[in-house]
Amino acid sequence: MLSALLMRTPIPTSSSVIHLSLMNNSRFYSGITVLKKAFDIATSQTQVEQPLCLECLRILSDKLDKEVEDVNMDIKAYETCLQRSELESYDVLNNADFPKDKEKIEEEERRLQAAVQDTERQFAEVKSQKKELESKSKLFRELEEGYWHEYNNFQFQLASHQVNSNVILLFNNMPCTSLVELQFGCHTL
Repeated sequence: MLSALLMRTPIPTSSSVIHLSLMNNSRFYSGITVLKKAFDIATSQTQVEQPLCLECLRILSDKLDKEVEDVNMDIKAYETCLQRSELESYDVLNNADFPKDKEKIEEEERRLQAAVQDTERQFAEVKSQKKELESKSKLFRELEEGYWHEYNNFQFQLASHQVNSNVILLFNNMPCTSLVELQFGCHTL
């Protein structure tokens, strides 16, 4: 089948090749032109009128009315702002007053910097005092803990001595009571 097709196909000459390439170029450009028109129609960038149905026309009309309304509101806001800015008075410094005001501002800046430095110095002092008080507080807690430890030891020793004292007194009183009993026991006999 391929051989039959080749036999029927004429062999191109140089003039027919040029005509064929021009024909292909014109087809190529006509294809691009068709695609461009289709793109223009698809993106609504065409100069050709496209008919709209009544419903689409109503929706488009509503959208355009809303946009016009928004633009009118923006215009009114702009005009109001413009009128307000025209009514405001601007206090513009002249060349003679500028150095005086600059000097005042620089003096205020120096005063504020001095105040900041003084505040930082006071902060450093307070921070140092805080550390000192924290160390004293820690020492006080340690001393208090030691005091209560010693106090509890003392109370324990005191209770222990009182028990020992009571035992000693008991042992001392036993012979006396025995002696008293003997004395009373002797008289009754």
